[in-house]
Amino acid sequence: MTRGGGAPGSRSVVHVVTGLGTGGTERSLATVVPALGRRGWSSMVVSLGGGGRFAAALEDAGVRVVALGMPAGRPTPKGLSTLLRTVRRIRPAIVQGWMYHGNLAATVAGSVVDAALIWNVRQSLGSPETERPGTELVVRLGAHLSSRAIPIVYNSASAAGQHDAIGYDAGGRTSVPNGFDTATFRPDPAARVRVRRDLGLPLEVPVAGCVARLHPVKDHAGLLEAFARVRHVRPDARLVLVGQGTDRLPGDLAALAGRCGGPGAVLGLGERDDLPALHAAFDVAVLASRAEAFPNALGEAMACGVPCVATAVGEVEALVGATGRVVPPGHPERFAGAWLDVIAEPPEAARERSQAARRRIETCYDLDAAVARYDRLYSAALDPRPG
Repeated sequence: MTRGGGAPGSRSVVHVVTGLGTGGTERSLATVVPALGRRGWSSMVVSLGGGGRFAAALEDAGVRVVALGMPAGRPTPKGLSTLLRTVRRIRPAIVQGWMYHGNLAATVAGSVVDAALIWNVRQSLGSPETERPGTELVVRLGAHLSSRAIPIVYNSASAAGQHDAIGYDAGGRTSVPNGFDTATFRPDPAARVRVRRDLGLPLEVPVAGCVARLHPVKDHAGLLEAFARVRHVRPDARLVLVGQGTDRLPGDLAALAGRCGGPGAVLGLGERDDLPALHAAFDVAVLASRAEAFPNALGEAMACGVPCVATAVGEVEALVGATGRVVPPGHPERFAGAWLDVIAEPPEAARERSQAARRRIETCYDLDAAVARYDRLYSAALDPRPG
């Protein structure tokens, strides 16, 4: 991929993101940007924070990454100076923000080179009490500046409605659902055997996987309460937790995990780079979040042929459809019932559900379709014709 450059009007894009560590937004960016390169878009990614695992993935794909080193995305004179110097040198046709802090920084960057400005909002407002104190201020500031972005891209219709309600400009908003690489995330019987052997999980026991960082909005407490109910009926069931912080559960969550049964009932793996193989080893993917926009982890699991049990937040119902089970958040007993229903299905029904999950991703949420929408969006942003 071209590493920047080009005059205004060329097919050059600078993406400004809050950070490139762990998260669904970061994963989406690291997947979409290289694919846009194959459609002729020259991209650079600017991280307000540091580098991280997705910075390395982008660079491996030939995308130049600039990390500004701002703590928690907060602006510093040095970081802002580097950002402005970078966009003046590149003179991109489009500046696209990703996440709240990235959107605000993209607004500043785009103004100094008169580039087309696009925002990408990737978050639900459904559980504000779980966010950092400064986040609400940034969200509100975004509402005042949102009319400068044409368009604002959402990956969730419910999140778009929530932002409309607090004053985000609705005139130019559009939707681009997450897309999934079905060649990378796919059923893999060999990986299932290998991963289960490595984790000490017998092939015949029902294993659920939850891929989510340790954060209050993900409600690991509710998930563990549900799993305790599952274990009461199915003492052979196992739960694998994957994501930042899950390998060192704090005292309250560790106590809940301890109430789920004997040693090995709950495995906390922390961050992992082998998600396709891990998903392929699960019988069901579970997510008990209080709020979401569009959870990548569920789509990746479905692409691997793994049915989902999840809470009805954000786009989860639309994503899962009839291939899994969706229950209201905050109801561990109902979550456990849905979980038990899925793992109790006879082999033929389980096989059909697995195939249906995979087909739904291939049909409705393929990566190429998402990239094509960004391609059209960028072309429209550079079209001088009215409207």
